[in-house]
Amino acid sequence: MGNKKEKKITFNVTSDLLKLVDNIINDKATKPNSKSQFCTEAIMEYAQRSHKEHWEEYVNGYDKKKS
Repeated sequence: MGNKKEKKITFNVTSDLLKLVDNIINDKATKPNSKSQFCTEAIMEYAQRSHKEHWEEYVNGYDKKKS
């Protein structure tokens, strides 16, 4: 395996993130699924909103690796 250069997005857990998790769980209450999926979606959405430029770099790098 070659050297992998990973970009990590870091952010603090804030009341905004907790509200976002609650909103996603409430929105999907009619379509039950795993709580871990809700949390993952909430964290990804929070990262997209709060760290837009870093998120775009991360996603663009990931898309290039997939193809």
